[in-house]
Amino acid sequence: MTDKEKADFYSKIGANIKAAREKKGVKQHVLAEMLGLSRASVVNIEKGRQHVTMHTLWQISTLLSTNFSDFIEGLSQHMETKVETQRMKFDASFTTQREKDAIRKEIEQFFETLNKS
Repeated sequence: MTDKEKADFYSKIGANIKAAREKKGVKQHVLAEMLGLSRASVVNIEKGRQHVTMHTLWQISTLLSTNFSDFIEGLSQHMETKVETQRMKFDASFTTQREKDAIRKEIEQFFETLNKS
């Protein structure tokens, strides 16, 4: 994943956190206090400048009484596009069709799991 892709990834998560927080009517400083973080940290998380941990995402989902999966909503389609690009590149790096098929199957199962969440 390139730096730009990572930035887009965390920006999308941050935007989803912000939307959930605003939907519940919770101010940034209140969420920050509940998480034991500074308001600046919450601002940076929501803008994608600070990479949020899975544990913090779980805490936020619990505090806002929302589904954890809401924060990664829309990411699977974005990432599927990236994976398709990588598939084209990776075809040349494996010697057998069997290896290619096994990896493709794993990737497809991963995204099916994400889409069911």
